[in-house]
Amino acid sequence: MRSLNLTHIWVRSDSQVLVRAINRNRGSLELHGVLSDIAGLASSFTFCFFSFVPRNSNGPANALAKICLANFESSGL
Repeated sequence: MRSLNLTHIWVRSDSQVLVRAINRNRGSLELHGVLSDIAGLASSFTFCFFSFVPRNSNGPANALAKICLANFESSGL
């Protein structure tokens, strides 16, 4: 993100379990790898905030994420 000169980010997720685990700095063994990756990425920002947003209030972002995932999966990466 440094190449974009971003120093502050606010991440919203429709996974309340994940947001709670991130904000409490603890989670289940199932989330350990994901939380470790998130912590690494978050540390590259001066300010990084995570919050929960219900899926029904997050329609456009959810649709975009599904399109990106489908493109990623079809690329074979």
